[in-house]
Amino acid sequence: MPRKSDWQKVLEGMETALVGSLWKMKMADQKSKVVQTNPTHQLTFNFLITAILRKKNLLPEKHQLLHINIALVNYHLKKSAIKLHDDILQSRLQRTKYWVSVLLKLIDQLSSARYSVPRVPRPRIATISKTYEVLTSTSEEVFMIYARMTRKSFFSLADDIKNHYIFYNNSTNPQAPAEMQLLVALSHLGLYGNGGSPHVLAQYYNISGEFHPAPNMSYR
Repeated sequence: MPRKSDWQKVLEGMETALVGSLWKMKMADQKSKVVQTNPTHQLTFNFLITAILRKKNLLPEKHQLLHINIALVNYHLKKSAIKLHDDILQSRLQRTKYWVSVLLKLIDQLSSARYSVPRVPRPRIATISKTYEVLTSTSEEVFMIYARMTRKSFFSLADDIKNHYIFYNNSTNPQAPAEMQLLVALSHLGLYGNGGSPHVLAQYYNISGEFHPAPNMSYR
C-alpha cells in the first residue's frame, strides 16, 4: 500500500473535518423550530456531504442515490411544513385584525353615546302652580314648612315685590307670577344647600335643577 504524503494526510483531515462540521450543522438545523428552519440550507448540506462521500468513494452508488432522494423528500416536506405554518399564522393574524376592528368600533360607539340605552324622562306630578295652590290652601303649619314664614307675611312680601321689573320679560315664554317665584326662593333658602337641593325643588315645583346668577350687580 503506497505511503501517504503529509499533504494528503492534511487534506484528508480537512475533508473529514468539513464532513463532520456539515453534519453537525445539519443536525442543529433539524432540531430547530420549523419557523427557523431553511430547507434550502439542509438540502445544500446533504448535497455537499454526498459530493464529498462520492469523491472519496466512501459509499456505494446505490446508497448515494438513496441519500440524495431522501434529502429531496425532506426538502419538500420541510418547505410544505413552513408554508402550512405561514398560512396558519396569516389566518390567525386576519382573525385577530377582525376582532380588533370589532372592538375598536364597539369602543367608538360606547364613547360617542352618552347613554347606553335611550333615556326615558321620569314623569313629574307636581307643578309650580299646583304646589302653590295646595300650599296656599293648606294649614298654616304646613305652609310655614315651605315658605319659612306665615301666610300673612308671605302675601305682604309678595305685594311689595310683585311690580318689580325683574319678574317680567318680553319673551313669548313669560315668567311665573312673582308670588310663585317667591315661594320657590323661600323653599330654596330653607334647604341645606347640598347637591340634593335642586332635586327637591325639581320634585316639588317641576322646575329645572339649575340656578343662574344675576347678570350684573344692579339686578341683585
